[in-house]
Amino acid sequence: MSIGITKLLYINEDRSAGGTSHLQDALNYILLPEKTEGGLLVGASYCFPEADLAYRTMLCTKSRFHKVDGRQAYHFIISLDKGEGSSDVMYQIAEDFCRSYLGDAYEYVFSVHTDKPHLHAHIIFNSVNRIDGRKYHYKQGDWVKDIQPITNRLCDAHGLSKIELSQEFDYKNGDWKVAMIEDIHEAKEDSFTYDQFLSKLRSYGYGVYDSPRHKYLTLTPPGYIKEGGFKGHRTNVLGKDYSKEELQRYFSNKALDKSKVFLNEPGPDIAYEKLMKWQTITYTKYEVYYLPTAALRRQYVDYKKNRQLHRSRLDRKAYLYQREVNDLLSSQKRERFMEFKHLVTISDVTTHMDYLQNMWQERDLLYKQMYQELKPFLKYINLYEEYQMATKAVEFSNSEASMKKQKKVLREIEQGLYSMKQLENLYSKWEDLQTCYQDKKTLQKEIQMCREILDVSKCKGIDVNDRRKNLNG
Repeated sequence: MSIGITKLLYINEDRSAGGTSHLQDALNYILLPEKTEGGLLVGASYCFPEADLAYRTMLCTKSRFHKVDGRQAYHFIISLDKGEGSSDVMYQIAEDFCRSYLGDAYEYVFSVHTDKPHLHAHIIFNSVNRIDGRKYHYKQGDWVKDIQPITNRLCDAHGLSKIELSQEFDYKNGDWKVAMIEDIHEAKEDSFTYDQFLSKLRSYGYGVYDSPRHKYLTLTPPGYIKEGGFKGHRTNVLGKDYSKEELQRYFSNKALDKSKVFLNEPGPDIAYEKLMKWQTITYTKYEVYYLPTAALRRQYVDYKKNRQLHRSRLDRKAYLYQREVNDLLSSQKRERFMEFKHLVTISDVTTHMDYLQNMWQERDLLYKQMYQELKPFLKYINLYEEYQMATKAVEFSNSEASMKKQKKVLREIEQGLYSMKQLENLYSKWEDLQTCYQDKKTLQKEIQMCREILDVSKCKGIDVNDRRKNLNG
């Protein structure tokens, strides 16, 4: 049994969709439940193993260091031989590799996919260091110097045979063509349209050169640095099945086959009649203004035709499932709440809600008393808060404008009725008031959750002594 990193991929900036869509697409893909045994074989560090939360965390790090543009992340894929190993071993290898190679410097997400004959793990980590803001740079030779020693150690730890394998692309030799063909096949399987296919290749790190005026589809491998006269590779040279014309025909047939899956979907004749109406399309004066040439109008018609063809019945009816999804999420929240509060029966929930209501009444009474005491001093509390903000601005920028603002507020305080020490005490009481208010809000949310649990139990006719598992059944 052997182990090796089969791909070292770049996730580049998507300039056509806000810059970061490739990163979000890649995270969504590696965390698909159907590929990770229902989401069990996933892990992360300094972010959550959930696509949207991990994406936001990585984007927040980029924004904090003002490095949102450029390369977004890196995507490593580790695989075992076909039929070898187990999902637990693959998970342990991926986790150990991330800890050894990335440490605490980068947010990363990893997952183990079991949907293919060979087990493999995906690792995506942020391109920006979460500690110092520096960008990760992979250079030719880093495999042998940094990555190979880690894989050797993992091989020894798990009883795997060591191999010498580098997936750095060598543009002078043809060994990268095999990897390119494998990536094309994988992108074809995971895409529904030709445009999705191109986007998937871009998310793998490929440079994609294609437009309506291009006869051929040209790709440059991930991490390509122009040297040795290499200018990219036309896919038709890889084989007849990889030409632009054949790929477009493949996705056209796939779209028609996909539409037959859904009930009540119109047949080929009806679909053809729907598409024919675009042949006699009439343009508004605004469309004529923005599409002054016949070529632009033809592209517009093609866009309309393709959009009509690729819309599926499932896409149009997606809103019908929203209620079931919301009910499931609410059920999960109730289950987590009861687990955290150690509530077993409906009687426990009722008792806990009475306790929370008493606590809320005490907090509400305390809040009102504290507010009445501080109400006459709100003007001076706001003035002291403004002074604090001005002081922080001076410490941060030390600009002339911030210093003038600080002196102005300080003069107003000196001309007032209270000393700085008295204002500090008032502001401390104001912070206690805000804490009391937050406690009230937290208690109110827990009371509302208890009411939801009791409402569900009444609707389902659950007895007071029934177990909590019946609440969400």
